[in-house]
Amino acid sequence: MELIDYRGALGRGWRLLVVLGLVGLVAGFLLAPAKKAPSWVSDSSVGALPADATSAGPLTLGISSDQILFYAGTDEVIADAGKGAKINEGVPELRAMITVSGPGTTSSGTTTGQAGVVQGQVKAPTEAESVSLNNQFDLALKAGIARAAVNQLQAQLAEVGASIAAIQYELSGLTNQTGATATTLESEVTA
Repeated sequence: MELIDYRGALGRGWRLLVVLGLVGLVAGFLLAPAKKAPSWVSDSSVGALPADATSAGPLTLGISSDQILFYAGTDEVIADAGKGAKINEGVPELRAMITVSGPGTTSSGTTTGQAGVVQGQVKAPTEAESVSLNNQFDLALKAGIARAAVNQLQAQLAEVGASIAAIQYELSGLTNQTGATATTLESEVTA
């Protein structure tokens, strides 16, 4: 029996071993299941005041669920949430992580979701990012709603102030024409 010279065989066929190794590597990459980045989900919800509580007095109180849904989708709220969560992504990437839905109506006319409640869902690569972005989104949304409510109340206050000034002007004109005192006319207006 003849001895096999393995060292000589390797010297002559090393190219074949390299090619077979590369083919195995490529086949391994192609056949291996693609690893999907884990996606962590966290949910939150924000409720609006009921319709009967928002129409008390001359100033309209509260923000409707449609307005909450609008402010939740603004670039300012989403960017503030990303800054607060220390996620260095642009608004489009953050918008892809945050999904906001509110009570809507389907084509058949049935209402979906809970009336007056806006649902928020955050999907992020890690659990910590998901929870942090969700918490910061809630804070940014509350700040955005507060800014909108203050602006709305200031506009309504300006309208009421203009109405009061117009009524006072009319009262002063009536006082001069009828000879009645301003306090008499003001007591009638107040009643």
